[in-house]
Amino acid sequence: MEESSSSETRKRTRTESEAGPIGEAGTKRDEEFWFKDGNVVLQAGGVAFRVYQGSLSLNSEVFAGLFSVPQPTLTDTFDGCPVIELADHPDDLRHLLRAVFVDQTFYRHNAQLPFVVVASVVRLAHKYGMEHLRDDALERMKSCFSDDLHVWAKAEASEGSALMTYDYTDAIAAVNIARLTETQSMLPYALYTCCQLDTEVILNGVPQKNGTTERLTQEDILRCLNARSTLVHDNIIFAYLLFTPTLPLACADQVCHASLQCLAQANLTFEGELEDPTCLADWITWLAHNEQTRSYNNLCLNCQAYMQLKARELRSDIWLRLPHILNLDVRVRDPSAEDP
Repeated sequence: MEESSSSETRKRTRTESEAGPIGEAGTKRDEEFWFKDGNVVLQAGGVAFRVYQGSLSLNSEVFAGLFSVPQPTLTDTFDGCPVIELADHPDDLRHLLRAVFVDQTFYRHNAQLPFVVVASVVRLAHKYGMEHLRDDALERMKSCFSDDLHVWAKAEASEGSALMTYDYTDAIAAVNIARLTETQSMLPYALYTCCQLDTEVILNGVPQKNGTTERLTQEDILRCLNARSTLVHDNIIFAYLLFTPTLPLACADQVCHASLQCLAQANLTFEGELEDPTCLADWITWLAHNEQTRSYNNLCLNCQAYMQLKARELRSDIWLRLPHILNLDVRVRDPSAEDP
């Protein structure tokens, strides 16, 4: 049993007359998890959940250890069930209980879940020693905050994967969860995403619905602020090298050379997009579909293929350097070894 978990999980002595019976003043029964034949009541943030000791014990080493300890006769009870107070938000606990008591169908991999749900499960499953649930939820999180460039790029373009949706501001919680669970592979992209946030958000964090604020540690705040200048620099260099290449020698079409000059003039403005740290942006899709570029501005197919290759090489180079830019002792996967 983890010491930190057991210290936050305690039983207290109370009679219904002291604090009001469950379902009345101060505490309400949860509408979803109140099993009439349940044999233990979990109380969190003024909400009571009546569930089963056996299922909790099978899934949680922390709860199993708690229930194995003989309890004093004055332990708080409701309808003969012991009442256990937890220092968790009821919404977070509800997400975890769905994974435990709804036959785990709520978390099967054919369902796409929002980040807030996945984060709740990771944190509480980690706290209560439910490794299988924690690892499953972490796999969902890693489907978006990945160390694989191709996996990340697909999720970034779609604002999520088949397993999880997320907002950019969720990256702060992703960093903290990666630290909590020692999932180092999530850190490079999660911190890179934090670098895209407004400075005020990086410094002050993101308010949560439960009244708390999700904040980076002081060390990670400095890491993001220090990395941003390098990322902006790399964004400019990326664009410069992409739009001022030597076209394939086999191409003698002057139209291609003129088209490339037009692309450079349109994109090397240093006003706006190049001044932000989005150096891993997908230039290939931009050039193919943006109205201003009109399918690479009419470059021939050979020259288009050349620019696509150059863009992939430049993007892969930044991806491999990302841990160094962010001052992380972490490796990411080499995109060139896994090109689709």
